[in-house]
Amino acid sequence: MPLVQRQRLLIVITVGSTKFISLSQTIISQELVTLLSQRPDPRQIQVLIQIGNQELRQEGLLSKTPNENISQFNHDSLSHLKLSPTANIELVIFKYSDKIDQLISQAQLVITHAGAGSILSAIKPTAISRPTTTISQIEITPDYSLELSADRLSKPQVIIVPNPELMDNHQTDLAHQISSLGLAITCSTDRLIQTIEEALNSSPSDLNPSENPHHLDVLIGPSKFRNLLDQQMGFSDSTSD
Repeated sequence: MPLVQRQRLLIVITVGSTKFISLSQTIISQELVTLLSQRPDPRQIQVLIQIGNQELRQEGLLSKTPNENISQFNHDSLSHLKLSPTANIELVIFKYSDKIDQLISQAQLVITHAGAGSILSAIKPTAISRPTTTISQIEITPDYSLELSADRLSKPQVIIVPNPELMDNHQTDLAHQISSLGLAITCSTDRLIQTIEEALNSSPSDLNPSENPHHLDVLIGPSKFRNLLDQQMGFSDSTSD
């Protein structure tokens, strides 16, 4: 069922095409719920969590979710799981969505793994044209839709969390390079809750990306971003076209 449109704080988490268990576990936790519930913000808080091919267990915030529902989700019979740990906090867990870029464009805070495609989507979210007569929706999964915000949202805060279990450190290098450009914050899963708190207590302008001359170079077009990737992977020594 579509959500009723209202003022909200939307947090989007994406782990990409595989899984990032430590990131997902940090988000689907009482620690995050406690942090969000202590905020003086009266808005509804929605946390949408894309977990890839990870299988869930009946533990933590999922301890009261029927095992049958978790099993159906793990075997793709259910497209999403919805948790409501408090009256104004809602967590929605799903594996994949071909609308993840549009979803990111609606968020105030994006938490992403350090894959190049996900980082690019987060720092340059896709604009969505909205009809003037009806409220549009993003179909996240076949049976879960999100109402589009009535107003154009500003650039989201972005937190990048590299996966330490990967075989190489290219993603870590890329994440720190993006952070040095003022486009995001990079942290480990151990510091993620603290970093979320800091991000929610600041604003995108606090990063002052426009004061960094490299900011426009990255956002000017995909060739600049590819050059940045090439640098991190050792294919290029220059960012010039």
